[in-house]
Amino acid sequence: KDNLVIEGKGTVTVSAGFNKGIFSKKDITFKDATVNVLSADDGIRSKDSIEIAGGKLKITSGGDGIRTKDDIGDIGSKIVIHDSDITITSELDGIESAGDVLMYGSKLSINSNGGSTGRHSDKAAASFFEEPKSPTEDKNLLFALRKATLDSSALEEILSGSSSFCGIAAKGEVTLNETTLKISSVDDAVYAGSIIIENGQYSLSSDDDGLHAVKEVSIKDGEVNIADSYEGIESEEINVDGGKLFIKAYNNGFDTYGKDGTVEIDGGYVHIDSDSKGDKSGTKI
Repeated sequence: KDNLVIEGKGTVTVSAGFNKGIFSKKDITFKDATVNVLSADDGIRSKDSIEIAGGKLKITSGGDGIRTKDDIGDIGSKIVIHDSDITITSELDGIESAGDVLMYGSKLSINSNGGSTGRHSDKAAASFFEEPKSPTEDKNLLFALRKATLDSSALEEILSGSSSFCGIAAKGEVTLNETTLKISSVDDAVYAGSIIIENGQYSLSSDDDGLHAVKEVSIKDGEVNIADSYEGIESEEINVDGGKLFIKAYNNGFDTYGKDGTVEIDGGYVHIDSDSKGDKSGTKI
């Protein structure tokens, strides 16, 4: 019910067969900590913010890997990761934030819901079930399959149809800098209000979009390889100012929406391999 700090030498191993692995109603901070989490629901969850500083984390979860979310979806519930090495295998989102996500100087590998399979669907969808089930699916069956706990947030999302399977999902801004990030996901590899890539190396594979932002995707430097996607990058505004960008897309490499949608390339190198149009813009390219 208060701030939680895990730091220093040694290893913390958490095995939660019924609910979340590590949970706090306030902030969670990892400082130079080695932590392994195996959980039936979310791996690490805070109702405020999560900071991972110099941590080495391995998370396997039946819900989200790392998540911030309070009862009202506070935009201030951010996730900050720096100088860390993190591996996430999750059934739902690898990282989900009610606010912003900031990463720098780190190495991350994220696999969401089994990863990209090359389905390239307009509505890339995954399920916990081998066959599609209705929202009235018996909870006891899910519990028996150890896909989610009877009272877990993950189960409620599944049954309500609101679950997602992104690598990173944030209501606010995702900023990536000096980070090596590998994502394989069923839904968007990265989804946010805005996405800013300043430097680093990024390898993204998705059955939906590689990068999807409501407002803007901005690539300033670094190397971004969207190796598999339905839409390579989708946003109202797409700006490439530097770096190297490689896109392989089943549909459009660039896709903007809205009457003011724009694609602007002011520097860097861009290569698009798409089965549809190389780009689709509302008004300006």
